[in-house]
Amino acid sequence: MSDRPVRWGILATGPMAAAFTEDLALIPEAEVVAVSSRSEHSARLFADRFSTPRSYGSWQALAADPEVDVVYVATPHAHHLAATTVCLDGGKGGAVREAVRPEPGAGRVDGRAGGASLPLPHGSHVDLPQPSGPARPLHGRRGPHR
Repeated sequence: MSDRPVRWGILATGPMAAAFTEDLALIPEAEVVAVSSRSEHSARLFADRFSTPRSYGSWQALAADPEVDVVYVATPHAHHLAATTVCLDGGKGGAVREAVRPEPGAGRVDGRAGGASLPLPHGSHVDLPQPSGPARPLHGRRGPHR
């Protein structure tokens, strides 16, 4: 186990990315060090909001950042496979909100991204906080997780 925190990159800047980043701030063993979006402007706004030191306008740049240990993929579901593949190709493990599946007709997937989570860097362990109380509203709605 390392004495330094696990250094997280956040891939995407929407409400799920914001909620995850807020939760990571509660964990002493975790630190958000970079964020990426398809738009550098969006990434910079998110970085400023959460005091994140680096922002990127591409997923590839985040995956190539040597200061990032693990990436949280917070893209819309249809982009999970592509974003996760970019992270894996960049040598990063990560966490994905939902299962990673190819689009219908996309052909065979090589099996690297077949589940809902990817391995953390060797020897790392992070206990993520469990939600307490009522569910957070998402876009003004409440309801069961689907």
